[in-house]
Amino acid sequence: MQVRSSPASSKRAFLQQKGLTAEEIAEAFKRVPEVPGLPASPSTAVVPSPSPSQQQQTLQPPKPEPIRWSQIIFSTGLFAASAYTVKSLVWPYVHDAWNSWRGSKNNEEIIKKETGDGEGTNKEVATAVAEAIRAQTMELTSSIEALKELVCSLKQNSESASVEEKVTAADLRQELHSIAASLGE
Repeated sequence: MQVRSSPASSKRAFLQQKGLTAEEIAEAFKRVPEVPGLPASPSTAVVPSPSPSQQQQTLQPPKPEPIRWSQIIFSTGLFAASAYTVKSLVWPYVHDAWNSWRGSKNNEEIIKKETGDGEGTNKEVATAVAEAIRAQTMELTSSIEALKELVCSLKQNSESASVEEKVTAADLRQELHSIAASLGE
């Protein structure tokens, strides 16, 4: 393409450098005619200007397609499914993390209130916890003693009572459950 677009004088000069005679160059020009669409020299080349209708077609952007109802319905369904998935899969983890953070913050506030505006030392907190444990231990010990007395009295009553007045295992279980419930309060 580069050779075809070059002017005839540069083609002749090139062929003479290669050692061809004037007759051979003339014969070469006869065999290979000029391409009709290409000008003989680049200085005389004229670039055709596009017609006004072609300019309007190239300058105008294509019109966007209108949104269809099916696209809106599909997008709404996709959004709803995504929201449900987030609520079902992600929200429980976020909610649990929030509650545990809030719970730990609330526990810290309770300890601060019990120890006096949060200025209490670790030793005071440990002492308060130890006192609470001692109180619970004493309550459990008294409950165990009461259960032992109850079992001993039941044994004495069962030995002296007639067959009709005996306490059943179900009655004992019910009594133990009520005692455990009162301890849990």
